Amino acid sequence: VTNNPTWNFLANGYSNQYLVYGSIALDPNMTLSSNGFSNSIVTMFGNGLGGTSYTLKCAGKAWPNGTFSTSLFSTDTVTLVDDFIGSSNCAFSTTGVFNANNFNVTAKSFGGSATVFMGTGIWDMIGAGTIWNPSGTIFPSSSTIKISDGTTTGKTFAGGGKTYNNLLISGAG
Repeated sequence: VTNNPTWNFLANGYSNQYLVYGSIALDPNMTLSSNGFSNSIVTMFGNGLGGTSYTLKCAGKAWPNGTFSTSLFSTDTVTLVDDFIGSSNCAFSTTGVFNANNFNVTAKSFGGSATVFMGTGIWDMIGAGTIWNPSGTIFPSSSTIKISDGTTTGKTFAGGGKTYNNLLISGAG
């Protein structure tokens, strides 16, 4: 990218959903803007064939929108190539296979039916309410899940009887 693009998330007539077919690579010089509209949904879609690999590069940019999700076949894989950074109102939900690739994940909450390879990163849940509720298979490796919202609002970690490596709870609530 040779300029400084801006991706504005605006209210639209399509359920405020932005569909992206394939990988996403943000540029460190770009701007992501919700323009005060925080209920938009960005969804990475697969090609419909299954068995395809995609990458997600945030380039240090925080997703300002309400939800970032993947909608993939169980054999499709999304792999992080750097840290995923969601704002305090950005929920993260996945299907298919999600590989954090030893990078950190920051989001309001995390859920979905994906098979998740957590790696060695820190998964920082910065929201309130149900902040952790994945239903798929979890491979925790040496990751840490950190619950760090400082408000007195309650937080729910719905671990689903799965095994995790480290769970760090800080803040109030």
